Amino acid sequence: MNKKRLKKVLIFGGCLSILFSLLMFFSDIGLFADINTYGGDAYTGIQNAAAYTAYNVKTLSNIVSHGFSAILFICGFIFIGFGMSLNTDDKVIQQVSESKDEEEQFHESQQEEKSIEIEDK
Repeated sequence: MNKKRLKKVLIFGGCLSILFSLLMFFSDIGLFADINTYGGDAYTGIQNAAAYTAYNVKTLSNIVSHGFSAILFICGFIFIGFGMSLNTDDKVIQQVSESKDEEEQFHESQQEEKSIEIEDK
């Protein structure tokens, strides 16, 4: 995969990751069950146990949702940072090749001067 394509994929993936993290953070997880007293029968105990279970499940899902949201958010910024830091410019390669060409021309001109000096002697 060339660098330009990788750069686009990383930036797009980072944006999607941040979008999903925000959707996950602000999503509605559900409602709590009410804890009611109906008297001294078994139904009250069963209903209250179900209400406590619903409360615990919702609390756990909030923790998991916010945790994954934070992970997605951080990964999104990491992907965008890596994508932005990729150097896709061919200018650097051209500058290096131009400097090598200039260096070769300099060495060739020095060798020509030495050969002219030898011929003059």
